[in-house]
Amino acid sequence: MPIVAPLEPPAFAGDVQPRAALLWYEAEGRLLGTLHPLSATRRGQAVIGAGRPFAHRDLQEWLALLAGRPDRAAVAWLPSTVLGHGADFTVWWRPARVGSMGFLWQGQRFGVRVPWPPLLFVAREQRLWCAALAEDARPEPETPLFHAPLMNVDGNGQVCLGTADVPPDGTLAYRTDWEATVCATNFTHVNHRQTLQVSGARAVGTEAHFAFWQRLHERARFPNDTLVPLRSTGLRWVEEVLG
Repeated sequence: MPIVAPLEPPAFAGDVQPRAALLWYEAEGRLLGTLHPLSATRRGQAVIGAGRPFAHRDLQEWLALLAGRPDRAAVAWLPSTVLGHGADFTVWWRPARVGSMGFLWQGQRFGVRVPWPPLLFVAREQRLWCAALAEDARPEPETPLFHAPLMNVDGNGQVCLGTADVPPDGTLAYRTDWEATVCATNFTHVNHRQTLQVSGARAVGTEAHFAFWQRLHERARFPNDTLVPLRSTGLRWVEEVLG
């Protein structure tokens, strides 16, 4: 049976409120979508806002809405490492562990097996922040934080993602992918001079930072006395980076 679209929208007793606009793009044979919020002006006109990548969860929500399904409370079983999350962000921590760390140094790739300190992550939209913890335990809102002793992280904890394969958003589903942009990458340079406290040096450059991790090869524990205080606590820092 053919479906014929009406020439005019149906009449409704109440006001029609703008919800969202979906824009489709084609690139190299692939379809890409962006979802844009809509707001109404005083004259009742719809204004399109800034968009974000259209995710699979958006498709599920809109299909359910179009199908007329009633809203149901979704149950999300949170992993023990998750500290908080919202519509577009996730906060979690990664316990200390011994694992590989890669570097791209003077055009060559190097790998070491080192002790990683506990790390605190915040992912929002397509950005990532990282800080370090002194204690290998679930952080509390007042837990003191330290600069991540890693290359490619700036003084506020934001990660320089470079050419990394960035996840589409900061929701719970992409936690592992976000960690990989830091822990499974090849570090290239320091983004600020206070990533470490090494031998009383006031600043640690890329060469000294690389040498530090080489010395930790096959060690079992990260030396906490080399961490530099971030002068913030867990909750305060998260609130700051989320703006």
